[in-house]
Order: sequence, then structure tokens, then C-alpha cells
Amino acid sequence: LEGKQVTTEGLFYKDPNLPKDQAILFRFQMVCCAADAMPVWILLERADMIEAANETWLQVSGTLKRASINGNEVASIAIETADIKPAPPPSEQYLFF
Repeated sequence: LEGKQVTTEGLFYKDPNLPKDQAILFRFQMVCCAADAMPVWILLERADMIEAANETWLQVSGTLKRASINGNEVASIAIETADIKPAPPPSEQYLFF
């Protein structure tokens, strides 16, 4: 899917250890219950264009690509648009597997 246009949504997180133009978009996934909840995330590039507080819900569109964090290859989105949106109802906030 590298190079494809994607749109996704989740919680914004600006980690102070990342470069200024990078941030994280994440959601929690659960298999059974809250006790096994784990974050699923993607790196955002061009994140310096986002004016939002941590844990703000965003809808992000851009190009899917690869990036490197500490020598590890990760998926990333080169942001073209990022819109603040209201938090969805609790039943829609989590990814269930």
C-alpha cells in the first residue's frame, strides 16, 4: 500500500522525543476486555502543521509510506489534511479483534 492515499482517525500524540515534524496517531485495540487493551499507532509526518492538544481526535488524510524510528521501519502518513473531530461514542473508539 506504500504510496497510496489513506484516511484514518484516532487520537493525536506529540511525543517530545520525536522530531518537531512528527507525531503519533493511535487507537486502542482489544481482544477481550480493557485489561488487554494495547495501542495501535502510525507515525504522522508533517505533523508540525497540526495545532491540537495530545489525545485530541483527528481525521488524517495523506500518503502512506515507510519511515524509520531508532533504526526500526514503521508505517507513516505524510499528512495532506488533518481535521479535529469530536470523539466518537465509546462503542466506536476501540478496535476489537
